[in-house]
Amino acid sequence: MIDPIFSDLKVVIGEIKDFINNELQNNKEDVCLGFAIPGVVDFKNTLVKTESSFKNIDIDFKKYFSDIPAIKQIILLNDGKAALLGEKYYGNLSDVENGFVITIGTAIGGAALLNNKLLRGSHNFAGEYSKQFAYVTGDDKDDEISIYCGLLQACYRFAFAKNISPSTIDKTKLIDAYIANDTDAVKIIEE
Repeated sequence: MIDPIFSDLKVVIGEIKDFINNELQNNKEDVCLGFAIPGVVDFKNTLVKTESSFKNIDIDFKKYFSDIPAIKQIILLNDGKAALLGEKYYGNLSDVENGFVITIGTAIGGAALLNNKLLRGSHNFAGEYSKQFAYVTGDDKDDEISIYCGLLQACYRFAFAKNISPSTIDKTKLIDAYIANDTDAVKIIEE
């Protein structure tokens, strides 16, 4: 969850809809509306799965914007994936088959291009460097686990580097070791 101090910076979908509706009032042509949103996005069902700079999650974008007649198609992508596709079709990745894009904003994100295809994975979240989902049990109920997946992996790597049981390491010990400039902790966190 975003720190409340930043809540005034979050975008509210109603404000976006009002703006788009006003812009398209006199439009006679069909419009494809695209959103590039930070965090985890379910592009197939046009849902935002995690909060970031966008306040509303689990809203069906197709249904929400269906009352604006000019909008015929809605595309919703993670901002890193959108940046990668922009670079592939219009930018620096136009002549390559494999590449990566890293986006740097209020967080670090990105996406991967392999064999001229956007890396999506079995749950369509692969390649997003920011809040990756890890389906530990194979279902969609792992949201809380997935957000901390990177930190959990770092704790395990730190335990193995120190040759101690992973059950004795938690995020506090890892962060304390990092602050104390422990060589292993610094390397793991920075990787």
